Amino acid sequence: WWSLSVWVQQAPSWFALVQDLASCGVTEGSCAAYWNGPYYCECLFERLCHDDADNILRMNMWTIFASKENVAMYRVMVIVHLAITIPVRWLAAETHNLGHHRWLPRSMGRVVDVLEAACAKIVDGNVDILDEKFMMNLFSVFRLEMVEFDEFLTFKFEKQKRKDAGKSSE
Repeated sequence: WWSLSVWVQQAPSWFALVQDLASCGVTEGSCAAYWNGPYYCECLFERLCHDDADNILRMNMWTIFASKENVAMYRVMVIVHLAITIPVRWLAAETHNLGHHRWLPRSMGRVVDVLEAACAKIVDGNVDILDEKFMMNLFSVFRLEMVEFDEFLTFKFEKQKRKDAGKSSE
């Protein structure tokens, strides 16, 4: 972003996630965009008011970032990242260490089955994708089977969250 980094530095009390689109996937980028969206809008609006007001690119970017549809899309992508991407990525990466739980590479098929059943419930309208309890417990059966998986998710979503919440933004 041309002046966003300078603009954020002028407001040190604000916290902004670093967004490096070249090194992150869609869901990781959506987390940063969801969190930083209000800052992007404010920065773009400020630039529109003080700089060249005829800049159609800035005006279109501001309109997109400020739209409810954009915010809703990022919100869903954040849910997908937290509830699906992080747990599935860990299971896939640690498969070779979970043999003592009878978890093999072909066991990832069970993950796909769980996801398919969850998606069917969402599509049928039996459950809402915004239901935090449902989404964050998609893989609860695997948490019961594998202590390591349960420890990872507990650390990632409970202990790490408390640690990060205590950090100063300066």
